[in-house]
Amino acid sequence: MRRLDPAGATAGTDEYTCDLLFVCAGTLNTNRLLVAARDRGELPGLPAAVGTGFGTNGDQMGARSTLLDRTGPSQGAPCASTFFFAARYPQPVRVENWQWLGAHGSPLLFTLLLTVDRDNRGRFVHHARNGTVGLADWTPAHQRPSARSLALYQEDILSANPGLATVALNYPAPFTAHPLGGCAIGECTDLEGRVHGEPGLYVLDGSLIPGNVGGANPSLMITALAERAMSGIVAAGG
Repeated sequence: MRRLDPAGATAGTDEYTCDLLFVCAGTLNTNRLLVAARDRGELPGLPAAVGTGFGTNGDQMGARSTLLDRTGPSQGAPCASTFFFAARYPQPVRVENWQWLGAHGSPLLFTLLLTVDRDNRGRFVHHARNGTVGLADWTPAHQRPSARSLALYQEDILSANPGLATVALNYPAPFTAHPLGGCAIGECTDLEGRVHGEPGLYVLDGSLIPGNVGGANPSLMITALAERAMSGIVAAGG
């Protein structure tokens, strides 16, 4: 591993050995590490499925003006969540809304919309020429159903609340607050995160979840999977 100084420069390198290795670097970095190690021949036993099944959890972000009092620099409102099964939405959606803190007192309400997207997936590939790992088989079209769901949700809110206005957000595609997948539980690992083909290697982060958690924020799902896995791993001695 490289040790970095506060400016990001390499201050030194260290090498460690261990009997059990737990990779919990987050979906993007766990896939970068594992896909590169497999394709460079350093972990040849890794399943071919490692790096596949990436998804954005169907995330979209929207904003609109509100009828609430103008906010101060440290005042807002608790997040409010609602699930919608509107037949006209391309996917079932869950929305989390909260008033933006600060923003010069602008009365804006932000929406994080999470859809039940079972279909749109990408994969991580290793580029031997420069040693990087990037996302492949992914285009803006993968997020059109969730983007359409957000647009229809905004229309429903505006029609029920005259006087509001949608605020355009120019997020680059793809956007996600919750990248998931690449080392799916039950496919690349057992139910406690043991990676098939590489004894002593474990994955216990969002990589275990195949792209979507069904319209929810995945943080507690990841926590539950990790806590359950650790209990079993400790009890079994590995």
